[in-house]
Amino acid sequence: MGSCCSTSGSEAPLITNQNSSANSKQRKEDKIELAFKAKRANVFTEAIDIGRGGFAMKKITKSDSQGKTILAAVSQNYIFASMNSDDIDQVILSMEIVEVSAGDNVVTQGQSGDYFYIVDSGKFTVIVDGRPVAQLSKGHSFGELALLYNSPRQATVRADSDGTIFSLDRETYKFIVAQSSTSRGLEIKKALASVPLLADLTEDQLDKLTDTVEIFPYNPGEVIIKKGSEGNVFYIVKEGTVAVTEMGAQFSDHTLTVGDYFGERALLTGEPRAATISAQTSVKVMALDRESFQNLLGPLRDVLDHNMNLRILNSIKLFEKLSNQEKKKLSQSFKMEEFKAGTTIIKQGDPGKTFYILKDGSAKVVVDDKEVTTLKSGTYFGEMALLDDEVRKASVIAVHDATCFLVDRETFTRILGSLQHIINRETQQRLEVLKGAGPKDQSEPQLNLTFSELQQLAVLGSGTFGRVTLVQDKKSKAVYALKAMLKSEIVAHKQQINVLNEKNVMITSNHPFILRLYQTFKDTKKLYMLLEFVQGGELFSVLHTAQSDGVPDHQAKFYGAAVAAALGYLHSKDIAYRDMKPENCLVDKFGYPKLVDFGFAKVITGKSYTLCGTPEYLAPELVLARGHTKAVDYWAYGILLYEMEAGYSPFSDPQGMDQVVICKNIVNGRLVFPRNFNADCKDLVKRLLSREVQTRLGNLKGGVEDIKQHKWFQDLDFDALMKRQLKAPWMPKVSGIADTSNFDPYGVEDHVDDGYVDHGNWDKDF
Repeated sequence: MGSCCSTSGSEAPLITNQNSSANSKQRKEDKIELAFKAKRANVFTEAIDIGRGGFAMKKITKSDSQGKTILAAVSQNYIFASMNSDDIDQVILSMEIVEVSAGDNVVTQGQSGDYFYIVDSGKFTVIVDGRPVAQLSKGHSFGELALLYNSPRQATVRADSDGTIFSLDRETYKFIVAQSSTSRGLEIKKALASVPLLADLTEDQLDKLTDTVEIFPYNPGEVIIKKGSEGNVFYIVKEGTVAVTEMGAQFSDHTLTVGDYFGERALLTGEPRAATISAQTSVKVMALDRESFQNLLGPLRDVLDHNMNLRILNSIKLFEKLSNQEKKKLSQSFKMEEFKAGTTIIKQGDPGKTFYILKDGSAKVVVDDKEVTTLKSGTYFGEMALLDDEVRKASVIAVHDATCFLVDRETFTRILGSLQHIINRETQQRLEVLKGAGPKDQSEPQLNLTFSELQQLAVLGSGTFGRVTLVQDKKSKAVYALKAMLKSEIVAHKQQINVLNEKNVMITSNHPFILRLYQTFKDTKKLYMLLEFVQGGELFSVLHTAQSDGVPDHQAKFYGAAVAAALGYLHSKDIAYRDMKPENCLVDKFGYPKLVDFGFAKVITGKSYTLCGTPEYLAPELVLARGHTKAVDYWAYGILLYEMEAGYSPFSDPQGMDQVVICKNIVNGRLVFPRNFNADCKDLVKRLLSREVQTRLGNLKGGVEDIKQHKWFQDLDFDALMKRQLKAPWMPKVSGIADTSNFDPYGVEDHVDDGYVDHGNWDKDF
């Protein structure tokens, strides 16, 4: 049975999509009529800490018959789709056996629940709003949504007779899935890192590869690779032993065992296999194919060269003011040049214009015809040439044939701007702050207001944690949005970490399409965030009006481009947004969108196991609780593009708001487009809504640039967009700096939990 979801932030009831036709199949071709246009609620759970001790897995003995009943039920339930046989065995062991009596309510409509149930014996009735709607008996299951997040039950399930049911709680389920995913990932990552050819990959690169590695079994005697066949897959032995034969007269046959690897050159080239590899025993191997590797990271040799260049750039003091993203851009701009032994690479006394990194070979440094040192692979020279025309103080001559990466000052300046400006950037920004000018791409000054200087003008929105009001600085008359959050509600929902993450992400974000946070305040009962006031209202209200749903293609492209740019900025800082939806995009008075509400934003370098977001926008890996990365944002971005073009989200429940239906659609449902959907946007959405993370656009080697370079965006100037030089396709009507007419009206009631007492000083850094 399904259940509704809990809310956070400024959400109201879930949106309900209904067909104007009695035939729900018509939805495939016709736009869904929205029965009412209410904002969709967030769902969230507490974080799962795999490393913590004290969590004891249950081990409850079952008969063979009981085990088969549970196995049959979970095998048919999408919630367990990502589990392997070992995980399922753990689920069977962990399920408690519960005796129920006739007349008992196992679950009650409207009450929160965190248990999933399977009927072993007895008869049960499903009751919705007092009416019987279904009968359950042996093998039926219900309440699976409770394993994902805490939410009110959508139905009552009453026992009609004495019986027995099996129950599984949410914490146990999430721990099983997270522990399994983590263990598998660590095992694969450790195996990959042990291969010399991959030793120079970064942690992030290894993390990406772990998701694309597949595990295959082989029976004794089966051939894994055949000599002479094309090589495109690399293998690591996980279990058992394999025999290496047919290597040629000069080599002996030998055996490989657990942890050994073979076929690694397949990641570099498709050259024919040099030997035959066969299973000696029952074998399991980890397999990584070249195509998947290149889609995720690029050609292996290029990846290793890029990593080397980044390590060198990070070690050079001259470049310490460059951001990580700027260093990546610089590394990608290098050209490669070869120098024969004896060639003078740079000459003493010549003006310097090029910086070099020695990739292969060696070179000597000569000053006034005297050799002073030798340069080996991985060293650099000539970096001061990127700063000015100062003449070379030494000659560098290739001793052996040498290969260098190089970049000239003209290329550097074209890509990143003047190096001298970058060096002075931090000092300039500090001076601007002291002068009250603020960063150049923000019109508002840096603030140092006291809370008493703010006067409330209107209420803009409300939610679980508190409300957002329009306030005005009594002195300057500037207006801001003030987000107030009740500490008692934050603690009750176990969202302390998320609130602190929200503050830290926003205070360090400076982007034209991200809401600006100016200051924070706190008292004994509340936390406050003083935010930029964006007057045009929510993008949701632009998409869904009384007359129509969705926007024209050119308008969707404009909003989509700005959101893509904002996501790229966040991801460059390893920040996952995790709450994409049109309700969380505001439109400013110039018609440009801004991402808001960073309550679920988090720095993710590996995987996170916390479910959060809006049901219709959840990625499959979130629904299946198998751990997620920043790639969930690209799935949600695809949903946003679909909703802007079609007027509804692709995996919504055509009959209402059943969250089980939505989750099933996300995991298994077909992606269907209406007839009038723009063809280029359709192609982009399909690439974004890949259920396999390793093939999802945005998560591949090009990152967000792959999205920006898609043909749908070919006529949009991203540089002009970033400079806000494009004319917005829609402009909100704004009559003055305090005009709130583009926001839904709210009452002025306020609530404070007078009984709340601070514990643990958790908000000391707010």
